[in-house]
Amino acid sequence: MLMDAAEIQDFVRQAKTASVMVANASSAQKKEAITNLAALLRQSAGELLQANAQDIEAAEANGLDAARIDRLRLSEAGVNAMASACD
Repeated sequence: MLMDAAEIQDFVRQAKTASVMVANASSAQKKEAITNLAALLRQSAGELLQANAQDIEAAEANGLDAARIDRLRLSEAGVNAMASACD
């Protein structure tokens, strides 16, 4: 999915707001957020893998080279590794 300029600007504004929130959060709040992220990754693994498969198809259709497509490819083990890194 390609984002237009307005969507990118909105995304950047949201990221800036989030960065201020994280900077002002306590260590306990940050730890809780990371723990919640691990759980969310595990709960959403199927959706993430499905969306990734669509991204891979789009990348192939748009002629992205095999090496870059390989870097985009996500596996169940990869999602589990991300979640474990948050634990």
